[in-house]
Amino acid sequence: MNSNNLIYALKDGVLTHISNVESGLKCGCICPGCGEELIAKKGNKMTHHFAHKANSECLSGYQTSLHLLAKDILLEEKRILLPKVKIRFSDHGGSYKEVLISNETFIEIDNVVLEKKQGEIIPDVIAYCGDKKLYIEIYVTHKIDDNKKIKIAEEDISTIEIDLSEIDRYISKEMLKDILLEGTKQKHWIYNSIENQWYKKFINFSDFIEINGSRIKNCPIKARVDKYGNPYAVFIRDCMYCNYCVDVIDSEDGFTQGIKCTGKQRLSEISDFNLTLAERITDSNEKLYTIRMENLCNGYCPFCQVELVERVGKYGTFYACSNSTYCNFTFSIDEETGELKLRYPLI
Repeated sequence: MNSNNLIYALKDGVLTHISNVESGLKCGCICPGCGEELIAKKGNKMTHHFAHKANSECLSGYQTSLHLLAKDILLEEKRILLPKVKIRFSDHGGSYKEVLISNETFIEIDNVVLEKKQGEIIPDVIAYCGDKKLYIEIYVTHKIDDNKKIKIAEEDISTIEIDLSEIDRYISKEMLKDILLEGTKQKHWIYNSIENQWYKKFINFSDFIEINGSRIKNCPIKARVDKYGNPYAVFIRDCMYCNYCVDVIDSEDGFTQGIKCTGKQRLSEISDFNLTLAERITDSNEKLYTIRMENLCNGYCPFCQVELVERVGKYGTFYACSNSTYCNFTFSIDEETGELKLRYPLI
């Protein structure tokens, strides 16, 4: 299909499908993008479509027709299905920590406006929900650019992008309706104000911990313990995958300075904010103890989770972490009582 050809056009100000008009110029339709008169081509050898009378280069007709179609659907249905809302914290070397805020949900819509300037940007579609607004960007040929993303964040207006770039250009109203109302596969958040509020809350409850070489001193959950009994963590092995690491702080020259950590507060999920600090510490320690004891019973170091190896020392047989460069954990078993003798406690 030629990029200038359409299957929806404006007839007397109403978005109309090609199947509902007469052939040729008798269709009485204009392009929703450029306003030029259109010809309805309804032959037997090709899919019916509208073509520009002068075969002019129109870059916005198809996309504008989708905006209008989406508006019609939203006004008819008065609702839209939104994707899950998650906090996605900074990239920790390829691993993102995510915290779920809400699952997919329908919101009720009161009114819909197209391409109305809002501050310094013009959203494709604006859905009004009570006293709140939702911006809807429809991606056909060009994704939303970084500058527009910045402006949206500054306005603090939740915005979703609907990706129609791979959808058949002969998309029907029913197909677009399914995308808007029944699924979230083509939708993702450009910006979500609730996510931003929760992100800031986690950051506000975090502590900055400096990196010394490759180590984080005084790890609040005692990821590892040195030979003097001091807790620490190895940044690339522990912090990047820790539920309490919510940001990585880099210097201007690109070197990692430290992390923002919620370990002291034991905050890793939204539900944690409903508990007292004492309750959070108790719950966290119980989970850590269970995980570390399972590792130990399965023959792995309870801290760095690598295989334990059998050694023989002057006091007999003991077991040590095979990752001795980073971890000094050892334990032995009392032959008489069967009691575990740990070099340092699991919590």
